[in-house]
Amino acid sequence: MKGIFTAIIVIFNFLIMDAQSKLDNAITNLEENYSQEKVYILFDKDQYVAGDQILFQSFVFDGYNLSSISKTLYVELYDQSKNLIDKRTILINNGKASGLFELSKTLTEDVYFVRAYTNWMANFDNEWNFIKPIPIYNSTSKKKLVPSVTSKWSVVVFPEGGTFIDKTSTKIAVRINHQGKPAKKWSGYLIDSELPDNKIISFQSLDENIAIFQMTPQFGKTYKVVVEDGEGNSQISTLPTVTDKGINLKITSDKSSIKYTINAVKLENSVQNYNVVGTINNQLAYKAKIKSTNSQVASVIPTKEIKQNGILQISIFDDRDHLVAQRLCFLNHSDLTGNTIAIQNSNFNNQPRTLNSFDINENPNSGNYTVLVKDVTDIDSSQDDILSNLFLTQDLKNQIKNPAQYFTKTANTDALDALLISEKWKRFDWTKLLAGQKPLIKYNLTDNEFISYTARLALNSRPLPDTLLNLVFKTDDGEPLLSQLTTDKNGDILISNLNFDDSYFVNYFLNSNDKQQTNLTLKLKPVIDSNSTKLNFPRSGYELIEASNDNSLPPAVEKAFANAQVRQKIVQDETQIEEVKIVKKKSDAIKKLNDELTSGMFSSMNATIFDFVNDNQDAFASLNILEWLQGRVAGLSIMMVEPGKYMPVIRGVEAGVFLDEMNVGLDAVQTLSINSIAMVKIIKGSRLIGNSILIYTRTANLKTPTSKASNSTNKVEIKAYDKIIAGKMIDYSQEKYRSSVSDWRQVLYWNPEFTNSTVNFYNNDNAKNRELTIIGFDKENKLLYYNQTVE
Repeated sequence: MKGIFTAIIVIFNFLIMDAQSKLDNAITNLEENYSQEKVYILFDKDQYVAGDQILFQSFVFDGYNLSSISKTLYVELYDQSKNLIDKRTILINNGKASGLFELSKTLTEDVYFVRAYTNWMANFDNEWNFIKPIPIYNSTSKKKLVPSVTSKWSVVVFPEGGTFIDKTSTKIAVRINHQGKPAKKWSGYLIDSELPDNKIISFQSLDENIAIFQMTPQFGKTYKVVVEDGEGNSQISTLPTVTDKGINLKITSDKSSIKYTINAVKLENSVQNYNVVGTINNQLAYKAKIKSTNSQVASVIPTKEIKQNGILQISIFDDRDHLVAQRLCFLNHSDLTGNTIAIQNSNFNNQPRTLNSFDINENPNSGNYTVLVKDVTDIDSSQDDILSNLFLTQDLKNQIKNPAQYFTKTANTDALDALLISEKWKRFDWTKLLAGQKPLIKYNLTDNEFISYTARLALNSRPLPDTLLNLVFKTDDGEPLLSQLTTDKNGDILISNLNFDDSYFVNYFLNSNDKQQTNLTLKLKPVIDSNSTKLNFPRSGYELIEASNDNSLPPAVEKAFANAQVRQKIVQDETQIEEVKIVKKKSDAIKKLNDELTSGMFSSMNATIFDFVNDNQDAFASLNILEWLQGRVAGLSIMMVEPGKYMPVIRGVEAGVFLDEMNVGLDAVQTLSINSIAMVKIIKGSRLIGNSILIYTRTANLKTPTSKASNSTNKVEIKAYDKIIAGKMIDYSQEKYRSSVSDWRQVLYWNPEFTNSTVNFYNNDNAKNRELTIIGFDKENKLLYYNQTVE
């Protein structure tokens, strides 16, 4: 994370530059080896129906800025049993990657999970993957999704800084972890375990996640917290053991600074030569060495000079570099609670199917935007957004209910601060850093910047170690490119850093005769493969019940089912129109090619014509054009007269063969490369040339095709990046949309790569509340954000 201001301070004394210490080495290790990528995905909706499309835009961050580390993003869809339903492999462009899932109409109604990670993130624990539950409804399912009604929860208590010291006033954060529907308001009280009926302190929740109170413990006593949810349920949690000595860390924050106070209790040299270290993600942001011998020291961290929003971890190390206290706090929170993108010239109205528009203020420091407009009349606002994900939930792995509330204009900053007291930064471990340990990098980005495969070469199912293998690729201009690789002792080769869309056929062969290669195989396995065995899916907040006539659907889901039928009809109509266009296009292309290549008595269109310039790309997988024609023309048979030699027969009579309108023998076409063929015509019963096959080779202006297949029997398909397919938006200026019986779209506008200034979208039949979400980034790759509901 470049650009973080780092303060290095000596408290109450001057700075003495010591030799590189163990702690300094640990900080260097952290900054150089612990880059921390994370993913956020913006979905067009929060819930879907079977047969629907899931549109998404992914953002990949390195810390709090867009990442330039990884080039590949894996987005996967799982069911509850961790079965992989679908997967997208997407090329990351400037930290962003968009895509979609086409949901099968047969998907059972249930909660599914979307998982996303980069090739760099694959080196680390799965808990840092992006995972989001997605409810998918199906009207034909025997079981139905309903919001969970369970009220199970647990409670844990956390002293500020992680220490609990005799006669030292300490903040105590009380954290509830809900397994079902959260209680909005709850309360509790503190007791001495020896006097359980005596309430020492009472407290109220700040929100559904957290409460806080302050107390002064006494050595030798055991304290407990009793929490009640207002529905007759209660839980008890025991505080840590009170110690008679140690240090106590207190943090207070305002808009311009963070003040920390350290109290030393019964320590021989107080906190002299202790170090205070502040880190943001894996970067040092603040460091101070204490020279004072006072039992209490305090200092201020100038947050505005650090010029960064997000979580700051403050760690206290003693004079032997042992970690003795830790605390998380939030930097420059007020900078995140307002929109950093402005709109103007808005024209919103509530008339059905009418045009709405607004302009995004031009920002010279920003490129394109992701824009989402959706009807939220029948749905609740999202409880998680890009702000809460980026600055909270992707780094803190305890489940947080409604995390988006901490980044609104009315956010309770005391609740956020209390929440951070109850959390620890787990992306790295100071103990391991101080020991010099580095993360195990299984997938280095030199070999895995893009997509890589290991491939096992085998003959008759037996691996071929230490064997030279020839791979033939096709370049963009259709020319073959030979690559020679030698297998290792296991018969494996590495095919690394593939960067192309869709799939690609590659030929492979040995430097030996063909007979030895009949049973030659090359089996591919992605270097970075889906591993779901250790995945832990979060609680979804839903449960399945048996379907009955009493089941009622949420209004948004009812409308989604109705809209799915309308969408299906539109897609069917468009498909039929497209098929007509394709047939017409093919017919026109064949006529043009026939006119260009044929002359005189050969120019008749009363023939079966195969166009190899614009169509029939599968032919390039065949070794011989006559072999490929087998079974494709009524009355035409291809007979093998000897191994590798074929003869065309039409209606029992050998057909003539013409090459570029010259009568040639069979030998002239047996070894003719299909890549060099432009067109083939089969003519039956012509008075001039009888039954004939006319083969036309490519002229100078007809380029050799770029094909997925090849002209070798030993070929393997290599899949790389999925093509980006844009979701279609309804445009009522087009006639084909006006006949729709109903329009209950939730998504009114979606564009993950918006580059204009004016956004135009059409209402559905009942849009009253429209939520506008705009996401962009400045030249330093810092987040720009707008989210507002308009009526």
